[in-house]
Amino acid sequence: MINLTIIGGVKMIESIEDSRTEFKVKLVDDLEETVIAFLNKDGGIIYIGADKNGKWIVIDRK
Repeated sequence: MINLTIIGGVKMIESIEDSRTEFKVKLVDDLEETVIAFLNKDGGIIYIGADKNGKWIVIDRK
Protein backbone atom coordinates (compact mmCIF):
# COMPACT_ATOMS: atom_id res chain seq x y z
CA MET A 1 0.00 0.00 0.00
CA ILE A 2 1.28 3.46 -0.90
CA ASN A 3 0.90 6.15 1.73
CA LEU A 4 0.32 9.56 0.17
CA THR A 5 0.31 13.04 1.65
CA ILE A 6 -1.20 16.01 -0.14
CA ILE A 7 1.01 19.11 0.13
CA GLY A 8 -0.18 22.22 -1.65
CA GLY A 9 -2.52 20.13 -3.78
CA VAL A 10 0.32 17.80 -4.88
CA LYS A 11 0.27 14.11 -3.97
CA MET A 12 3.55 13.09 -2.33
CA ILE A 13 4.72 9.57 -1.47
CA GLU A 14 5.39 9.19 2.26
CA SER A 15 8.82 7.68 1.78
CA ILE A 16 12.36 8.66 0.95
CA GLU A 17 14.89 7.06 -1.36
CA ASP A 18 17.07 4.65 0.53
CA SER A 19 18.57 1.19 0.03
CA ARG A 20 15.07 -0.32 -0.39
CA THR A 21 13.17 2.52 -2.11
CA GLU A 22 13.90 4.09 -5.49
CA PHE A 23 11.98 6.77 -7.41
CA LYS A 24 12.11 6.86 -11.22
CA VAL A 25 10.44 9.61 -13.24
CA LYS A 26 10.14 7.28 -16.25
CA LEU A 27 11.32 3.94 -17.54
CA VAL A 28 15.02 4.33 -18.22
CA ASP A 29 17.90 2.12 -19.31
CA ASP A 30 19.34 1.79 -15.80
CA LEU A 31 16.08 0.39 -14.39
CA GLU A 32 17.41 -3.12 -14.98
CA GLU A 33 20.44 -2.35 -12.81
CA THR A 34 18.21 -1.12 -9.99
CA VAL A 35 16.00 -4.22 -10.16
CA ILE A 36 19.04 -6.53 -10.12
CA ALA A 37 20.54 -4.65 -7.17
CA PHE A 38 17.29 -5.01 -5.21
CA LEU A 39 17.10 -8.73 -6.06
CA ASN A 40 20.68 -9.25 -4.86
CA LYS A 41 19.96 -7.55 -1.54
CA ASP A 42 16.75 -7.59 0.52
CA GLY A 43 14.31 -6.51 -2.18
CA GLY A 44 12.70 -3.11 -2.37
CA ILE A 45 10.15 -0.88 -4.05
CA ILE A 46 10.61 1.06 -7.28
CA TYR A 47 8.10 3.85 -7.86
CA ILE A 48 7.91 4.70 -11.56
CA GLY A 49 6.37 8.11 -12.20
CA ALA A 50 7.74 9.86 -9.10
CA ASP A 51 10.63 12.31 -8.80
CA LYS A 52 13.46 12.15 -6.23
CA ASN A 53 11.25 13.96 -3.68
CA GLY A 54 8.36 11.50 -4.00
CA LYS A 55 6.21 13.87 -6.08
CA TRP A 56 4.10 12.14 -8.74
CA ILE A 57 4.97 13.27 -12.25
CA VAL A 58 2.59 13.24 -15.21
CA ILE A 59 4.19 11.13 -17.91
CA ASP A 60 3.66 12.25 -21.50
CA ARG A 61 2.57 9.24 -23.56
CA LYS A 62 3.80 10.74 -26.86
